[in-house]
Amino acid sequence: MNDQPNPRRDIRSFNLGFVSDILRRLRLVWRLLFDPRVPLWLKMIVPASLVYVISPIDFLPDVLVGLGQLDDLAVIIVSAGLFVDLCPPHLVREHMEALMSEANWRVEPGAAQEPTSGPQIVDAPYEIKSDTSSKHDA
Repeated sequence: MNDQPNPRRDIRSFNLGFVSDILRRLRLVWRLLFDPRVPLWLKMIVPASLVYVISPIDFLPDVLVGLGQLDDLAVIIVSAGLFVDLCPPHLVREHMEALMSEANWRVEPGAAQEPTSGPQIVDAPYEIKSDTSSKHDA
């Protein structure tokens, strides 16, 4: 297999933003759910959140279109985050590295990637001020 990173799959914060993060988090949760080294009590967090979603008891009733589904989505996202945060860190790291290697991406702790080509453009408002104060010699 090729050990070189694929430049077309370079991780950028502007590619898909939070959507790619959510998909990556869901794949991580899926892998951790089927890892026998993760304690069973931790694995019960995710099914408990799904039971809440299908149960008729809600914080916000589903008859409020939009708001009713928003609390269900929030419960799923928070429970998935809680599950990953409570899992042993070495297992999370192992599965995250495996996910990144499947996509031919590198996981390097603390290494920020610089842009590979083209100038960086900063778009900001500016104001030109002239020095109108006069200096007097003493």
